[in-house]
Amino acid sequence: MPVFQPVYNGQLTTVANPNTTIATKSPNRGLTPGCWLGIDVAAKDPSLGFVHVEDYKLHPDPASYLLTQKGSVGQVLLDETEEYGVWQVDCNSITADQGINLQMRGMGIKPTEFGVIAFETRVRLDDIGTRVAGNGYNAAIGLCNWDTSFLASGTVDTSGNNITDYAMFISLSSGTTINSQAKWSFQMTRLGSGNDVDLQKDIADIVDGDVTPTAWVKLGFRAEVGKSLELFVNGAKVSSSSILPPIVPDAIVYPTFVCESEGTVDPILMVDWFAVGAA
Repeated sequence: MPVFQPVYNGQLTTVANPNTTIATKSPNRGLTPGCWLGIDVAAKDPSLGFVHVEDYKLHPDPASYLLTQKGSVGQVLLDETEEYGVWQVDCNSITADQGINLQMRGMGIKPTEFGVIAFETRVRLDDIGTRVAGNGYNAAIGLCNWDTSFLASGTVDTSGNNITDYAMFISLSSGTTINSQAKWSFQMTRLGSGNDVDLQKDIADIVDGDVTPTAWVKLGFRAEVGKSLELFVNGAKVSSSSILPPIVPDAIVYPTFVCESEGTVDPILMVDWFAVGAA
C-alpha cells in the first residue's frame, strides 16, 4: 500500500501574494516530486497506483482522444519545430466561444476513498490578444467527467448537470466570476457537493501578451480524498488547503483541454506534456 503524507491544518500555508507574476521560464520540464507524493511514478505494479505521462514526441492516434469542435473549427497538430515536440490545441477561430474541447480516451481515473489523485502539465498560450473580453481567450486544463463542452459562453457548462465532476485549471478573458482576467485559477467539485473549491484564485499571471508567445508554465495539483488539496506552479507548492466536506470528484474523470476564442484573436494552447495518476 502506498504511504500517504497528509497535510495537517497546522501545516497549511498560502503563498503570500498569489497574484505575483511567475517566472518567465519553468525551472525544468520534469514532474514536480511533491505533486506526486503517495503515487509511485516508477512502479510497474498496478496495486501501487496508476500513472500515465504523455510527452508529445509523436502525434497521438486520433482514436485516443475525442475532439469536439465548437463552430466547426479547431484542430490538434504536432509542432515539431518546438523543442521536445509540442501538441498544438488550436482554437482556429476569431469568433467568441468557438474553439476546441479535447478529452483523452482510456486515461480516465476514478478517485477512491482515502486515495490520492494528481495531475500536472506544462503548457503555454499563444496568440492571446489583449486578454480582455472581445480580444482574448478562454482556456481550461485538468480532469473532468466525460462531456463534450466544458465551457459555454465563457463559463463552466453545468447546465443540465452535464459537467458534474472536475478538477481544472481555468483562465478566462470573458468574465470575472471565476477568476480575474488573464490569470490561472483552480476549481474542483463533485456532483452533490453543493459547492466547489475556488480558494486559490489567480495563482499565476499569464505573462507577455498580444500575439507574442507567452511563457511556459507547469501547473499541477495533488488531492488526497477528503483531506487535502495542494497546488503547484513551476515546481513550487503555492497553496495547501483542507477539503471539508470531501469534494474530490467521485466519477471517472479524464484529461481535458479546452481552448476557445473570446473574439478577434485565434488562441493556441501549446501542450508540452501532461501526467495523470492515482493511488
